[in-house]
Amino acid sequence: MKPSQHSFLGRGMWIGAASVLLSALVGQSRPLRADVRPQSGTQNGTASSSSALSILQKGYASLSQKDYAAAEADFRQAVSALPKLASAHHGLGLALWDEGKRTQALQEFTAAADLDPGDFALHYDLAEAEWAMAQDSEEASSADSEATAADYRGIAIIEMRKALALNSKDADVHLNLARLYLQTKKTDDSIAEAREAEHLAPSNPAAAVALGDAYASKGNAVQAVAAYQKAIQLNSHNGEGNLALGELLASQKKLPQAEAAFRQAIQAAPNLEAAYAALGQVLEQAQQPAEAVAALNRALQLDPRDWMSEFTLGEVYEREGNVAEAMKLYQNVLQLNPGFLPVRERYALDLVRRGDLAGATTQADSISSRNPAAPEGHRVMALVLWKQRNYDASLAECAMALAADSHSARTLAVQALDLWEQGQRSQARNAYVAASKLEANLTSALVFCRLVECGAGDITMVEDFIRKNRWALEPPAEQDY
Repeated sequence: MKPSQHSFLGRGMWIGAASVLLSALVGQSRPLRADVRPQSGTQNGTASSSSALSILQKGYASLSQKDYAAAEADFRQAVSALPKLASAHHGLGLALWDEGKRTQALQEFTAAADLDPGDFALHYDLAEAEWAMAQDSEEASSADSEATAADYRGIAIIEMRKALALNSKDADVHLNLARLYLQTKKTDDSIAEAREAEHLAPSNPAAAVALGDAYASKGNAVQAVAAYQKAIQLNSHNGEGNLALGELLASQKKLPQAEAAFRQAIQAAPNLEAAYAALGQVLEQAQQPAEAVAALNRALQLDPRDWMSEFTLGEVYEREGNVAEAMKLYQNVLQLNPGFLPVRERYALDLVRRGDLAGATTQADSISSRNPAAPEGHRVMALVLWKQRNYDASLAECAMALAADSHSARTLAVQALDLWEQGQRSQARNAYVAASKLEANLTSALVFCRLVECGAGDITMVEDFIRKNRWALEPPAEQDY
């Protein structure tokens, strides 16, 4: 499903809400959350300069007007005049964050929390900023992105727990900890925090959804479904419960039931973008292209920056033979998320399709340089090497690709052809059967050739392979003995 859909970016409160301001500057810090009163009389004491505080107020006013450059300038003046004022660093962090200068913003949030360690809001905001950085790092899809994301997420947990130590009855903190623990695969801790969030806010469906997510991750589908149904009962108009239920069903490959749940989510919340995105993905998997296109286009109307829906829409068009339109969509995806390796793989495959094997090899090498363990680069190279009739090397690339992702029909089909040409008949048929379970109609040379990007010199080999092995895909009663 859509990568960030079940993260705090989709459901929680996060640091980007810089426009949620206090009406005036009071005391030391300016929390994002209206329910947390700012602290005064901490280590900073009274203001050494009324003009500096006036600049600080001006900075918050600029933030409320979304003039982030002006806000940054004001807060930098305030920090220069009062370098130990936590709220000045916090405000500067907000301005930098909304300008897209996230690394600099994080430094300012950290400075603010260090200057006033007793302020709940500063730890909370720092935790959410670290969390968002983890999401950014994951989407970069580089070789070290997972380690960096884990680092950010670990700090987010530490800061969220500091906030919890200052206010143990805050349901939002327990809820966010439940989600963070789930992302770090600490399922039991996630369940415990979600239960506490439910206890503190029994009418909040988000807590029930978080509990359901934790149960689903633990493999307890029955309790997960019960939690999602509770969320639906608590608020039948926000769609989140049905969305989560649909995602669970989709992960179980129960596509008709998942489709029904997503449609119920849309009925409850007609502008819930994530439900259209998820519905489009399920319809694409169910090979209902027209309906998938409609759902994905609606998702993109609601969120033009939903690069995953745009990628899925490209896949639908490509499958239907509209390669030109698919490539336009892939180009948009690449602009929105340059580190997304599957779209780079699509570009490499297009080069294979056009006979530019050298260009495809260069693209595959570029993918592998970003992440050597990623299957995308190995899948491309397996196909290129098969076309070059280097079967040994192609099989080695197939093995590496399938070790990372065993559900690639293209790679299994290439592996089948490699094995057949090397005289490994039984293993070739096994790979062919495995591919047929992922791609329908592989007894058709047209479908098989589309899958492996046949050129003129490949068609005879594929037709010969299918003619001699199609019986392996036929029901027993239809086989010739």
